Amino acid sequence: MKRFRIGWISVLLLSAATGTILTYWLPAGDSPKTWPLAIDSATGTHHFAVELALTPEAQAQGLMFREDLPDDAGMLFVYDHPDVRTMWMKNTPLSLDMLFVDPDGVIRRIVRDTIPLSPSTIIGPRNILYVLELRAGITRELGIDTGDRIRNLPAPGQSSASSSR
Repeated sequence: MKRFRIGWISVLLLSAATGTILTYWLPAGDSPKTWPLAIDSATGTHHFAVELALTPEAQAQGLMFREDLPDDAGMLFVYDHPDVRTMWMKNTPLSLDMLFVDPDGVIRRIVRDTIPLSPSTIIGPRNILYVLELRAGITRELGIDTGDRIRNLPAPGQSSASSSR
């Protein structure tokens, strides 16, 4: 009987210790994970750390209710398959630059300086696998344009999203 109690006590103590260690090693649940991207343009290579919107829920939320966005940050919407992608600015108080990106990482359309809080639909071209949202004006400031290429895009199919935000 004592052997059984000692075994369970050891297991419980080990579980508690493991939980405590993981709390310090793993990021907090509220802090967004970022993904490094590089955009090659005529003016050079520009680096960003973006949040990934992989699920329909994350894509529906997007950058809603955010009031600021650093120059080197953004959000990347990753879809399962190429299609026409539509976006909107509902509940988004920031103005954004939206980059519609094909499966090869080529920027096919940029919608600059979107209207905050607008319910209007923003439509991308066909064959779009990614949409990258950046702070409004940053693409103009850095000389990023259609035809430029984005490197280090995550593989498609990481989400079950087939609709857009």
